[in-house]
Amino acid sequence: MPAKITAVIPAAGLGKRMGNRPKQYLQLEGRELLWWTLKAITASEMIGSVCLVVPLADVEAVKERYTSFGKVDSVISGGAARAVSVSNGVKATEAEIVVIHDAARPCLTTALLERTIVAAQKHGAATAAIRATDTLKLKDGQFLGGTIERENILQVQTPQVFKRTVLLDAYTRLSLGTEWTDETSMLQSIGVKVAWVEGEQANIKVTTPADLELAGSFLAGKNI
Repeated sequence: MPAKITAVIPAAGLGKRMGNRPKQYLQLEGRELLWWTLKAITASEMIGSVCLVVPLADVEAVKERYTSFGKVDSVISGGAARAVSVSNGVKATEAEIVVIHDAARPCLTTALLERTIVAAQKHGAATAAIRATDTLKLKDGQFLGGTIERENILQVQTPQVFKRTVLLDAYTRLSLGTEWTDETSMLQSIGVKVAWVEGEQANIKVTTPADLELAGSFLAGKNI
């Protein structure tokens, strides 16, 4: 029997870089950003269910809007830090494999999602990542410092996919504060090897108004 796979979508952020407008509810091509992300996630036949993690004050409203959406079977409240929100979602499911994907990455493709899942099934932990293409420099005050060899640099994205037992073990060993910007950093801190698969340039995280416009262009290009 195939492993049960649940997607946890952390959507409890306050959108400080968007002028305190929660990004997950911003309009994009006539739909909320969260709607597009859910559409991308649930398009995969590998995904069995979805858990949305939102601010406490939004739980009931999000349930009304999205529990009729295919595969969304739970809407729960998040925490003050991203790591806490994700852990709430992980603990709310009994799936063998957990997919974690940012609510603010609406341009995910099924191909990227599924190759990340396959890598996690093989290695226990995997993430999408893209290779650095710009020249990378350290800073020295107002001046440039040394050059970083970009051949060794990856820009980590989501989806990030893990065996649930790997995450649960980390939660018993670590405090869940703001120091963890993603689950790969948390797991690497306790020695877990995380595989990576080739991500996609279009799989951007919407953090600024310009990103929102760019995401709209990508979605329009996919004729969604």
